[in-house]
Amino acid sequence: MAVRPLISGWVVAPAKTTSVVSGSAGSVPKNNAYPITNISFKTYSGTLSTYNVGVEAWNLSTCFTPAGNVASATTLDDSVIGSYITIGGADYLITDRIGSCISIATLAGVAVTSALSGTYQINTSKASRVLATITNWPADTQLTSVSIEQWSTPGRRGAHVPVVRWYQASMEAYADSLPLTDKGKAEYNQVTDLTILAQNGSRTIIVDYWDPTLDDNLSGFTGNITLYWKPYVATGRKTDNTSTPPIIVASTQVS
Repeated sequence: MAVRPLISGWVVAPAKTTSVVSGSAGSVPKNNAYPITNISFKTYSGTLSTYNVGVEAWNLSTCFTPAGNVASATTLDDSVIGSYITIGGADYLITDRIGSCISIATLAGVAVTSALSGTYQINTSKASRVLATITNWPADTQLTSVSIEQWSTPGRRGAHVPVVRWYQASMEAYADSLPLTDKGKAEYNQVTDLTILAQNGSRTIIVDYWDPTLDDNLSGFTGNITLYWKPYVATGRKTDNTSTPPIIVASTQVS
């Protein structure tokens, strides 16, 4: 197992796996737990000011968290490095923070120039709201349930409800999801039967915090998310899942 360095201020616990034998003597595959722990996902907004030639970075004239809350001024820390910042409808990558300045790199061919300015939001675009990208899943798999331990959802507004989704990277249209209906500390358990199959492309699992209805993509999230899974067994098929565990990429962006 390999874990990329911390991005956006949270760590990922090692996977917990067991050797599972299924399909013989009427045995049922056991569920395995895959925890994603200590998630601390925050959003920001404000105004990008002038380019600071001395440090080759942009000054932030204002900064608020959660995004859109102009009554809650703050300063950025290094947890924003690796996050996406949206300016003028385009996403850029934050590559460094120097005091109240940030360095920005291009994404998807969008040019970065010293004239870049205006209002910004951090971690509010679809690409920026990926909580985990789990790659190299070793075999066809069925997710059986998802458990969410919610500590807080900072920035949620009124009746707006944020959503956690999980899906195979190539199959977003078939994502399963769970609305986080409680505003404070809460626990959720959602049964799912989502399959992760090689026939659908790379066995990569995405867990994100994106609401396709656009009801709430401004709030943050702190807590733990655990995926429960078992080997996928087609009719009449026997499998011995003794493969090595998958690799989780600790990122808020899809790699």
